[in-house]
Amino acid sequence: MNEKQRMKMIFFIFIILLVIGTIGYSELLQISLPDSLYITLMNILGYSEVKGMPPIAKIFSMIVFTFGVGIGGYTVGIFIDIMMEGKMKDSWRKKILENKISKLKDHYILCGAGETGEVVVGEFIQKHANFVVIERNENVYKKLIEDGILAILGDATEEEILDRAQIKKAKGLISSLSKDADNIVAVLTARQMNTNMYIIARAIDKTAHSKLKKAGANCTISPNEIGGRRMAAQIINPSIISFLDVITRIEDIELDLEGIVIQKNSSIIGKPLKEIRMSGTTGLIVLAIQKYKQEDILFNPSPDEILNCGDVLLILATDSQIKRIKKLANEI
Repeated sequence: MNEKQRMKMIFFIFIILLVIGTIGYSELLQISLPDSLYITLMNILGYSEVKGMPPIAKIFSMIVFTFGVGIGGYTVGIFIDIMMEGKMKDSWRKKILENKISKLKDHYILCGAGETGEVVVGEFIQKHANFVVIERNENVYKKLIEDGILAILGDATEEEILDRAQIKKAKGLISSLSKDADNIVAVLTARQMNTNMYIIARAIDKTAHSKLKKAGANCTISPNEIGGRRMAAQIINPSIISFLDVITRIEDIELDLEGIVIQKNSSIIGKPLKEIRMSGTTGLIVLAIQKYKQEDILFNPSPDEILNCGDVLLILATDSQIKRIKKLANEI
């Protein structure tokens, strides 16, 4: 029996006790129903006794009072159980959450789950990425927890909060806070705590890009600028934009752009593009290659291009195909 059913049962018993008590006092003391109802309520609370009450009425009063005390005690017990159970559930959930976060490694940290951050969360879930969200708004934090998302309630500009997010073991960080000043502090703090991870920061003001990069961001993105450029491109060259949308989604098969870094001990190191037959074996489309420690990007690379450790392959493929090439590149 759950709490709601138990409360309904208590209310039902209380009404029955009132009815029995009201009718009983009315008959035993020969008084009106309103007066007997009043006496019943007072007796349940232990506050009233009619002077000159006959012995049978006194016995009846003791029975009414005993049942009233029992109902009251049971009701208090239920409320205590509900409160304690709620606290225990919250405590247990928090402990499990902290335990999962403490085990994170090579994960991503998202600072801020606002409108932009919400989209990032959706992409992370779709890509099955390991990530944790730092959110200062308690209501947003609770919603994340209810959705089964790892989250920390706190300020992403504080070292203690970033440390709880296992920033020293993180692969990357996205700072998507609502103010440029907060993003700058978060990036600066994060970069000091982990000098190797990749950091992307949201830039709201036009002047924020350079400041965020000086603070340690590898890349800055302005959602407003991207949205504006996309709308301008759509109106000027609608056919081109539509074509790009079509080739990334053909017959309900969604294709993603992915950058794959060739790691040490990969089986494709030292082999030409044609030898590993990427297109034939995995079905991927290799759009470009960025050679290790070189800024120039080789678009539409030659089949004879030799692959080396640290090279980045820009590919267009499905999610399953991306997983296969990552195994070849020893990235997973």
